[in-house]
Amino acid sequence: MSHPREVLRIWRAVAEALCDAPDLICVALSGGEDSHVLLHALLNCGSTASVGSLPAIHVLHVNHRLRYESDWEALFVRQLSAHYGLELSIFDAPEKPDDENVEAWARKQRYDFFSEFVRNAEASVSVWTGHHMQDQAETVLQRLFDGRLLTTGGGIAKQNEGVVRPLLHIAKDEIAKYRAHFGLSVVFDSSNRDQGRTRNRIRHGLLAELAESYNPQIVASLCHTAERLGRDEAFIDSVVGRRLEELGERIAVETLKAVPEALQWRLLKALAVAQVGSDARQLGYRSMMYFRDILFADSFRPDAVHDLGFGIVGGLSTSGVVTYESSSGRTGQAALPGESREQGFSFVDIPGSCSFNRCLHWMLTAEILDRSQAPNMEEVTRADTYGGLVANRAECFFDADQLRDMRLCIRSRADGDRMDVWGRGHRKVKKLLQEKGVARALRDSVPLVTQGEEILWIPGVARCAAAAIKDSSARIVKVSCIRRQADSPIN
Repeated sequence: MSHPREVLRIWRAVAEALCDAPDLICVALSGGEDSHVLLHALLNCGSTASVGSLPAIHVLHVNHRLRYESDWEALFVRQLSAHYGLELSIFDAPEKPDDENVEAWARKQRYDFFSEFVRNAEASVSVWTGHHMQDQAETVLQRLFDGRLLTTGGGIAKQNEGVVRPLLHIAKDEIAKYRAHFGLSVVFDSSNRDQGRTRNRIRHGLLAELAESYNPQIVASLCHTAERLGRDEAFIDSVVGRRLEELGERIAVETLKAVPEALQWRLLKALAVAQVGSDARQLGYRSMMYFRDILFADSFRPDAVHDLGFGIVGGLSTSGVVTYESSSGRTGQAALPGESREQGFSFVDIPGSCSFNRCLHWMLTAEILDRSQAPNMEEVTRADTYGGLVANRAECFFDADQLRDMRLCIRSRADGDRMDVWGRGHRKVKKLLQEKGVARALRDSVPLVTQGEEILWIPGVARCAAAAIKDSSARIVKVSCIRRQADSPIN
């Protein structure tokens, strides 16, 4: 029986991936078109390609339980696995937390399950997924919009950490033609039509518009870009690995300062991975550069630590060497900066000042001005861009007579915090920090200025609608958030 070109291309792609196959291949099967085509091709590519006997094949499925049809899809995968005579492992994901991004949470559930299965397997294992060229193009655009394109080495890797993607150079329409040729049964994920998701808007809107109006080969171009960036990043990683080995996994601040900036954050991340493990791979460019700025600041002391997120803290040893450890193992030690839920609060009387976050030596000052001393109306309702150690000062102004009292509280964010934002209404603090591009690892270090349960100001992020300055305002409270030097006195 003759087969169309698309079938032969997919079989060749799968046969190439089989050249380095381990003892066991686990196919991540959702029941959708891409994963079913991958599984079918794996079982049938030997009919034209010169492959030896296939390794053992096992099917993995994650029931995210996010849609009404999720259980039906799991049943479909059971029937499909039985049809092919393959063993199946299904993971029922826990309930998704309300504040988690659905796509990021679902992806973590899948890959955590894959990793656990591989760890517990007695044979050498790889997990195969059905990612293709369209997935790669969407990922490149999404990472470009998020500012993570260079940090993540371009796009999806064809093979990394035990996960293999044999169809990454295969177009989506080729996969569709393969399915039609063999009449494969599949399920269709209704969430792929949800235009509220960025990836779906890219898939169904932006990519089509780019192909129609700018470049008919846009998907291929973006995939080529991802490959080039991936190769470049792999080379840079090898340079970083050699440098870290030369340093004996000991990086002093002065040594780090002498390294080109393009390597500084990569060296810090590589050191974190070496000392803490694979969890540190989640650390990104912004959190590493922020940590670098903290390390370079004169105010950072060897006894201080910085919470990087993902259960990891970084700091300096007494000899000035960068160190990392798991924050869960810090029992009995000093509290991490920004952990106000355990630390309590700082208070400042008006006028007066207080310190906040001992690691960064932030100081908050409140003073009273008369109307003639206050800036113009445009300035008093604007907060400077939050820049951490780069922007050392931010200011905000309030009508003193509209405040509840003459005392302010400074704390870190708490779960469920909301703010009545000037001109925007009630917003979640988490969302405000995300919109300003404050990295997750840094959000607990951002001070919130409050009175009672009301959040008045998040320096450089937003101010509240309350106590706004008016032409009739007689007394003005000026609140300044300043990073002081380590030896500056606190009044």
